[in-house]
Parts: sequence; C-alpha cells; structure tokens
Amino acid sequence: MPKAEPAVEEPVTTGTGVMSIQDRIKSRLAKVNESTAAPATSKISVKGSVFTLPDGKSSKGPLNCVVLDYVNSNVFYEGAYEEGKFTAPACSAMGKEIKLMAPADDVENKQSDTCAACPQNEFGSKGRGKACQNGVVIAILPEDFTDESEVYTIRVSATALQGWGKYVRELSELNVDPIQVVTSLTFKEGLSYPSLKFRQVGGNERLDQVEKFLVSADTLLKAAG
Repeated sequence: MPKAEPAVEEPVTTGTGVMSIQDRIKSRLAKVNESTAAPATSKISVKGSVFTLPDGKSSKGPLNCVVLDYVNSNVFYEGAYEEGKFTAPACSAMGKEIKLMAPADDVENKQSDTCAACPQNEFGSKGRGKACQNGVVIAILPEDFTDESEVYTIRVSATALQGWGKYVRELSELNVDPIQVVTSLTFKEGLSYPSLKFRQVGGNERLDQVEKFLVSADTLLKAAG
C-alpha cells in the first residue's frame, strides 16, 4: 500500500499574495481582544486603603510593581451609589489622549459625542466636582514577577490623578517611561477614602523580560471600560 503523504497547509493568501509570518503575527495581535476572553477579574481592590488581589491576598502596602501601560478612564453612573450593589455605568470612555476621549460606539446611553463637550464632565455637574468619574487604569506586574505571573489592573481615582500626572511627567522629563522603573504604590494618610501615591524605588533591571506581558496588558486595559 502506498505511504500516505503528509498534509500540506495551503499558504494564506491576501489580495497581494502569500501572507508572511510577520503579517500573520500582526493580524493575530490585532484580533487578540476578539479571539480571547479576558480573565474573570484582574482588578486589585483598594477598598479600605488595603490592596486586595483577585486571589484574595491583601496587604496595606507598599505595593512595588512595574507599570506596563495605562489608559485614561471616564465613567458616569446614574443614580446614587449603593454599598455592595453593582451597577453598570450609563456612559463610559477610555483613551490614551484626554482631549480625544469619547464614548465607544456600543455605549447605549451616551451623555455626549465627546468627553470634552460633555456636561457631566464639567466641574459643578455634581456639587463642586464632576458627575463623571475621571480616572486612570494602570496595568501592572509585581516587582518580583515570574514567567507565570498575572498582569493586574488598578484604578487611579480622581483624587490621585494630580499625583499620577506629576509622577509620569517627572519621569518623562528624564526621558524615562514608567515601564523602565519599579513604582511603589502606597495610600495617602489621614483620608477616609483610598487615594494612591506613586514613587520610583529603582530601575526595572528586567526590562527585556516584560515584553511577553504587553499583549495581556493591552487586552485588560481595553476591557477595563
């Protein structure tokens, strides 16, 4: 009996010819969010000024980490907050550039076409503050990460935005990105609510090892809204 020949995978073709391996990789990375499900939760809780990881482990800090990436987040809720009750936001937006932020197309109850023109995003729309909750979501790795480490996210509330902006800008003036250093997260003292502080505690000596975690960070940040 003749020996069966192994099946040969047909080359993937595009309108201009065979797709290269580089094009395949680029195409796959662009569709990560559509082809994979994000973890049930990656969020670190800061309730009670305590860092609580998704696995239940908690600490008052400091939490030393590598900031892989971050994104600005605007969230608007209708009605009053109720302790222990989950309520989906009525409107939300995510973006790297604050001036260009706008609700995504699938947001059903848009308060405005752009965040810059939104009445809920103006000071005075809720007391002396804003009805829309401005914040930043950062994706982090533990300082002592391993190949099996999980990428976590943590939200920087409006009360900590000024400190976050100052921290990132000071690094930028030194031509340094947050991913190049180890950042210590702690809580401001004397407050009845959690508000983060940021401090560089060293350089990231393992910069070449964090690249493998960047796709996960990107996926989580895009799903954070």
